[in-house]
Amino acid sequence: SVVRTNIELLPRFLGANVLHSADLLAALLAGLAAGKRRVLAGPGPRPVLLRRVVALGLPLGLAGGAFVAVCTHGPLEGGWFFVGQAAGVLTAPALTAAYACGVLLLVRVPAGRGIGATLAPAGRMSLTNYLAQSLALALVFTGYGLGLYGRVGTTTVLLGCLFLYAAQLTLSALLSRHRRSGPAEFLLRAATRGGLPRRARWPPGAHHS
Repeated sequence: SVVRTNIELLPRFLGANVLHSADLLAALLAGLAAGKRRVLAGPGPRPVLLRRVVALGLPLGLAGGAFVAVCTHGPLEGGWFFVGQAAGVLTAPALTAAYACGVLLLVRVPAGRGIGATLAPAGRMSLTNYLAQSLALALVFTGYGLGLYGRVGTTTVLLGCLFLYAAQLTLSALLSRHRRSGPAEFLLRAATRGGLPRRARWPPGAHHS
């Protein structure tokens, strides 16, 4: 059964989680530090700094991703898998930083402001959307639901992902008219503060596009 198979694979998954826990913790701490310093508040970082991060981080991150791919899927095999994983841990932050700075540059130009306004509600509810997306795809592809993994083509999967993301953008925009964050963010805030916080509503007349 699916449950039995997952239990049998649990030790392997736990080992992988331990392997990747250090870089995940580092990313979380970096995000926490950036939030406390309000790096993105107000005008945010200067454009020249954003362009420099993109110029340096993008080629480094893409090269690291390509190396991970050849170590994982060939032609390099055997012990190269772990070398590739280590390279991915080292270079993935560069690609992430380049991606984030590229988005910041995009939403600052007139043509990109509409994109930023569309993505903003989902960004304020990123944890809620992440969990909802995981649940929806699990119900579609795993044995807990429809079990369609390996039974549908790539085009169908891509269209389904685009449809799901569009639905999440729409629902996030509707919810953001009344709340600043989603239910998962509310529960996380309650857990970290040790009590139920007051429901955060937008002030009357506030702009929240």
